[in-house]
Amino acid sequence: MPSYIFGYQDLAGNFVETLFYDFYKNGGTLDIAELDNCSNNLFTLLNNALENGECFFLGRTKDEPMQRIPRHPDFICVGNGNTDLKGPTDMFPGREQQDAAAVARFVMLKWEYDTEGELARCMTSYGPTFVPVIKWAQALRALTAPGKSGNVKHDELVISQREMFHLCDCIKAGFDKLEAVHMCVFKGYDSGRVTTLLSACPINF
Repeated sequence: MPSYIFGYQDLAGNFVETLFYDFYKNGGTLDIAELDNCSNNLFTLLNNALENGECFFLGRTKDEPMQRIPRHPDFICVGNGNTDLKGPTDMFPGREQQDAAAVARFVMLKWEYDTEGELARCMTSYGPTFVPVIKWAQALRALTAPGKSGNVKHDELVISQREMFHLCDCIKAGFDKLEAVHMCVFKGYDSGRVTTLLSACPINF
């Protein structure tokens, strides 16, 4: 139910706090993950809470119907997602389209991959031996970005930190490098395109 983010009452009728309730009441920065996958009903409730300076939550007991909670002046709500709240894309077909009122509540920032952070985490988790693996994956990602190598559209090939570290894990577990690349990076991607990409960015680790 959409109201769950705002808290709910347990079987005894007692109010159960959520992170949104805690941050809204006491302040702090709350990051809502996968905001672009949020239902329209929930976004409408969220809009009201962010715009009006107060929010009505369920009562703390079954005898208290509602709580009126002022928004803490230090409460900041941010969200992350894979799209711009305008609906499904080829790569993310399950995302929800939000109306203009929802989009107006947020400032849109585009975050690029943190390449230095990826390398630093690799050093911490896997050691220097696996740094070339991460650098190869980063080079392949750059090659498949929009406008690169004659690509008008994105290659629909996601190479995030998650894919990189899965690749490191599989190699560390003893899988053949090429097999690991297909398992963790290409994942059934078009074989002709794979050949082209590997020719342009050969496995060098």
